[in-house]
Amino acid sequence: MTVKMKRMAFLAVLLMALCMAASALAWKPCQVPHVYEDWKTLREPTCTREGYQRMNCINCNHWEWRNIPKLPHTQGEWTIENEPTCTKRGSKTTNCTVCGTLIRHFIDMVPHEYGEATVTVEPTCTKSGKSEQVCTGCGKVSRKTLDKLGHDYVVDEVTKEPTCTAKGKANATCSRCGSSKTVTLDMLPHEYGEWTILREPKGEKMGRRENVCAVCGKTVREDFFPDGTLYQGMDKCPEVTALQEKLVELGYYDGGTSAGLFGPSTAYGVRRFQKDYGLEQSGVAYPETLEKLEEVWSEKQQ
Repeated sequence: MTVKMKRMAFLAVLLMALCMAASALAWKPCQVPHVYEDWKTLREPTCTREGYQRMNCINCNHWEWRNIPKLPHTQGEWTIENEPTCTKRGSKTTNCTVCGTLIRHFIDMVPHEYGEATVTVEPTCTKSGKSEQVCTGCGKVSRKTLDKLGHDYVVDEVTKEPTCTAKGKANATCSRCGSSKTVTLDMLPHEYGEWTILREPKGEKMGRRENVCAVCGKTVREDFFPDGTLYQGMDKCPEVTALQEKLVELGYYDGGTSAGLFGPSTAYGVRRFQKDYGLEQSGVAYPETLEKLEEVWSEKQQ
């Protein structure tokens, strides 16, 4: 190394040391958390490169730096490069209108277009069948299993007639395969006649009646009110709602009318109406009570 080169190297080292010393003298560490200026954008992002920003502490030489993500490409008109099929994806391309970058997107495959199904194995009563369809685009074959038909038994001969107390029996043969078996026939319904009144309904108390099957003599008994009667404890129904709405309009009931339930408050309203119009005060809406209520309500509507 020549003397000149040695001198230049010495001067370079000396200059670096002076710069470091000056930087050390100029730097003042913050005694509190850094207080930053607003971010300043030093380079705007584009669709091909990131931008960046910087912010400086107002009390010292400390600074922070961050990247700004690239902008998305601006897509132009798309051109179909490859049409999709039922076996292969297609593709389309375009260019960014800003930077000219080529953009390529894939297009999903189209579904298979199957023709009419052809039965290759007919199903039977005990065995499954098979069918197949062929795609008109690529020739792919789709195969399916057809459900068993199951037996279709038809009664040939009744060996024991059913009654209203016992089931019957019969011989039956499958209309498709000829298989035979014994089948059970459902019992017949009882043949009830007219009801016999054992006790007439009175006031809040239901009546009692019975009916006898003409074939086997079975007797059924039940409590009853006359048909059309509305009473406390019955299942909810629209007829109860209509009753309540009329009682509300006439000032005999102030309960709800949406549920269609006949409760104590409805029975009280019916009883008040019956009292005012000379009917038996039972709280049960017998047909005669309903007729009178309809008459009074209709007159009020005029």
